[in-house]
Amino acid sequence: MPSKVISPSGGGRWEQVAAAAGGGPDSGAHTCALRNDRTLWCWGRNESGQLGLGFTSMNGVVTPRRVCFPPP
Repeated sequence: MPSKVISPSGGGRWEQVAAAAGGGPDSGAHTCALRNDRTLWCWGRNESGQLGLGFTSMNGVVTPRRVCFPPP
């Protein structure tokens, strides 16, 4: 079901959005979006750490969380 997603503070806007649905146990029901400041944000199911946030959550993530990549 589509729903309005509140952008995190900072005044940016979503540039690209990708959603995953269905499939196996590690796929589906999550969304990631790229903001115009080139930061990546994800929300949705996260039982297996699909969102790349460094933690798992059986209840999912209902608001966008910034994904920070580890240093090379």
